[in-house]
Amino acid sequence: MKAPAEPFDEVLRQRELDLLGIVDTPAEERFDRITRLAQRLFDVDIALVSLIDHDRQWWKSRQGMFDTQAPRMTSFCGHAILSSEVMEVSDALQDPRFHDNPQVTGPPHVRFYAGAPLHMLSGRRAGTLCVAHSEPRQLTEAQRADLRALADLVEEALYARDRDLLKRQAEERERLLNALFELSPIGIALIDVDTRQLLEANAALAEQQQEGMGALLKQTYEELLPVSQRGLELVRFARLATPGWHPPFESEFERRDGTTYPVQIYAAMMMARNGRRNIWMLVEDISSRREAERLKSEFLATVSHELRTPLTAIAGTLGLLRGGAVGALPVPVLPLVEAAWENSQRLQYLINDLLDLERLEAGRMHLQSSVQPLLPLLEEACRSNESYAHQLDVTLKALDLDQSPAAMALVNVDAHRLQQVLGNLLSNAAKFSPPGGEVRLWVDHSEPGWIRVSVQDQGPGITPGFRDRLFDKFTQADSSDRRRHGGTGLGLAISRQLMMLMDGYVGFESELGAGSTFWIELPLQGHQAASGE
Repeated sequence: MKAPAEPFDEVLRQRELDLLGIVDTPAEERFDRITRLAQRLFDVDIALVSLIDHDRQWWKSRQGMFDTQAPRMTSFCGHAILSSEVMEVSDALQDPRFHDNPQVTGPPHVRFYAGAPLHMLSGRRAGTLCVAHSEPRQLTEAQRADLRALADLVEEALYARDRDLLKRQAEERERLLNALFELSPIGIALIDVDTRQLLEANAALAEQQQEGMGALLKQTYEELLPVSQRGLELVRFARLATPGWHPPFESEFERRDGTTYPVQIYAAMMMARNGRRNIWMLVEDISSRREAERLKSEFLATVSHELRTPLTAIAGTLGLLRGGAVGALPVPVLPLVEAAWENSQRLQYLINDLLDLERLEAGRMHLQSSVQPLLPLLEEACRSNESYAHQLDVTLKALDLDQSPAAMALVNVDAHRLQQVLGNLLSNAAKFSPPGGEVRLWVDHSEPGWIRVSVQDQGPGITPGFRDRLFDKFTQADSSDRRRHGGTGLGLAISRQLMMLMDGYVGFESELGAGSTFWIELPLQGHQAASGE
């Protein structure tokens, strides 16, 4: 007896059979009908739908057999699945592969066998529709064609069963998704991109808005926003119209009674079957988080104010000592005074950042914005940060600012605060670039009516898992970054708040191993805005 070989793609074949989920399932009339017909049509003892499963053959449908399975190594079908053609054994006693096979020498005493392979969707063969008899036979060409035609019907029944299974699985997934949609503690909305009409909403969003579901679904996205913020937020909404998930952002929603609450929004644009563009929004009420942040900020602000006066005195005294106000200091004392003075400066930077953040979050940061040329502000930012970059052996390069039409733009900004934002981006870029590296700054139009200033470093890039938290307070990529690069983890958080006050944005693009590009965007002013230059 010759045991059947395995197909060259046996692992994939078995995996696909497993995914069909048909093995060891109860009998089904759709298959039994075909085996009964085959048994009568060919006038044989046995007709089977046989599937080759691991080390056995298992019969999904059987006529003339009492067992439900047999070893693969003694199976005729194990040989039959090695080819797509009908395999016929006219007399098993005369075939060296089967003459001593237990199924030939013992019950059911097979002498004749013919099997038509059953193909799965990939074309791999799951098993056969086979007929067997206790006397030698030989099929005519017409009979071989009939057996193949019946096998095609079995394949169709397999596909139909697979479709039924996929349909049931899809229905179950839909049921679970609907349950998630309704039971989610976070508000969820489906919004039409073009009309901004709410198409679907869950109970959590209705509860957040203190609105009945019917009334909520009559609203558009802008009607959920405070009137004062609609212009800026609708610009942001337009940017969500590109497919896929977008970075989370914070906003504010307004109820019909005029009360507002802060939200964090996660959004993804998907194409509907009707060709319409829809945005799924997860809308999380972050009032509790904001309150906790407010209490923490008040505490930090109080501590910072209490520290500021004595620290100013300490730094001033150390500055006098460094400057020789009390005469020359002993040589062993000089490095100690220098170290104390440098650390007092770091503490002052930290306290200033904390106080800035506290004023921003409390809404007490008042900007002195005016329409002015962008180019001088960029040149000043580069000059101010050039020495710091030089200390790190990093070159700061402004790309053709005086030749760029975009750099000639007029913007409405607070010059001091824009310098603070640019300084943060440039110093970060220098800090994270390797010695001998280069930081590049350039200006272009991101879209009509907007100007973008980009700062590119040659650092290691930002890990995907950290990107959503990059603009959070006290955040750095890992704890070692603070020790290695310094900083408070407040710069980007402050920059984002300042850009929002100037009706702008800050964002980034990053690739691991290829560095990061941080950018700010500002609306153009004057005739440039009107013309979209």
